[in-house]
Amino acid sequence: EPLAGVTLRAEITRLRKVLERWCPELPLLSRPYRLPAGMSADFLRVTRAIAAGELGAALADYRGELLPGSDSAAIDAERRRLSTALRSAVLESGSAEELWEYLQLPEAAADEEAWRLGLRILPARSPKRSLVVSHLEELLAGA
Repeated sequence: EPLAGVTLRAEITRLRKVLERWCPELPLLSRPYRLPAGMSADFLRVTRAIAAGELGAALADYRGELLPGSDSAAIDAERRRLSTALRSAVLESGSAEELWEYLQLPEAAADEEAWRLGLRILPARSPKRSLVVSHLEELLAGA
């Protein structure tokens, strides 16, 4: 159902404030209202980097779960898709450093499989191994 003009103007005002705060280089265009062409989003860059096998770039752009406060079904589906794609890519073909970077994400905290992989692929003399062992012990104690 179409939005009332007052509702649309209120939403545009809210969007303009968000863009001014977080993306001042991306002005909201008017007549008609629209976002500028060529606008990018981190979740799109992460998706492209995963598809290209550039896990370092994907991890660098990944800011955690997509819009974690949203309960929109479409956002939730995209959030799960992106998180699963990143996890799968790192577990299947990531280096020890890429895996370590993934393990620092809040969503990886309870991922026993990922932490076990860290124990297997981190070099024997890596100081990070003791952190992985400690984290795994905490996970297993809580299970």
